[in-house]
Amino acid sequence: MTRKAMNVPLDERMPHRFNVAEYEAMTRYGIVRPGDRVELIAGEIAEMPVQSPPHAGCVTYLTSFFSRHCNAATVMAHEAMAVLPDSMPAPDIMLLRARDDDYRFRRVEPADVMLLVEVADGSLRYDRTEKLRLYAGAGVSEYWIVDLGARTLEVYRDSRDETYASARLLRPAEMIAPVALPACRVRVGDILGVTQR
Repeated sequence: MTRKAMNVPLDERMPHRFNVAEYEAMTRYGIVRPGDRVELIAGEIAEMPVQSPPHAGCVTYLTSFFSRHCNAATVMAHEAMAVLPDSMPAPDIMLLRARDDDYRFRRVEPADVMLLVEVADGSLRYDRTEKLRLYAGAGVSEYWIVDLGARTLEVYRDSRDETYASARLLRPAEMIAPVALPACRVRVGDILGVTQR
């Protein structure tokens, strides 16, 4: 570190922002370990909260449902997606275009995604702001937020810049299917684990 850098007041120093290549190097060398609940968002390594049982149950249900009923898609849970240059989020659920190699040889990219789902149990504000801007800006065409607290499903479609042109709020009795997979219909209450009301 240069003497000049050492004399900069703390409130004027800029934190280092990591890019995807640096973050992947940290995973290769064990700085970020398998099982660490972190993701790279806009150059910053963000810690993800520990999953509550309702959150984990919702992710398990969606993974099972999509795997059984959406045969045209590859389903991934808590896997990283490369959003160049400086983000590598790990959405709760991704529905991806099927590939012969099952994504063994490269990271998922936004162009592969048919649907992203985040389950909000304490992360709702973050999922509606930072995550929404990131996914829309990357061109992800459809994004769902499962709001466990309010027992609703927020459906965002038609990405434009860093937002979505369409936003809908669905309640437990309603049905929904991803635009790219219209036959893959699910009742919102089943996603939420609540009885119909």
